[in-house]
Amino acid sequence: MIVENDPDLAQVLMTFFDRHGVETHHAQKGREAIQLSQHILPDLLVLDLNISDGDGFAIVDWLRQHNRLYRTPLVVYTAKDLDHTDRARLKLGQTMFLTKGRIAPEEFEQEVINLLSRGIQDRQ
Repeated sequence: MIVENDPDLAQVLMTFFDRHGVETHHAQKGREAIQLSQHILPDLLVLDLNISDGDGFAIVDWLRQHNRLYRTPLVVYTAKDLDHTDRARLKLGQTMFLTKGRIAPEEFEQEVINLLSRGIQDRQ
């Protein structure tokens, strides 16, 4: 699942996952992300913290409270610089922090696919 309020970037990310045969679901708002996660069990969550109806911290807090979601692998993909306290608050399952504009698309792709593969293996 991709939580990103920029529709152009969301489309780029969905295209990237599609190339790897990964089905994606997109939410532009936190409320949408929470509703989606009630209906699907995402193998991975790509989360931008700056969403239009709140922040990504609230989404992570909500996911932590649900038995089937609290270990979901998470990629925090944001332009925001995060300190140690922020990172601790965002820890879900296996959690990776990638900063927009500081990581090449190819590196993003490799890191995220590796995390997704590890998460799927851990569930089996």
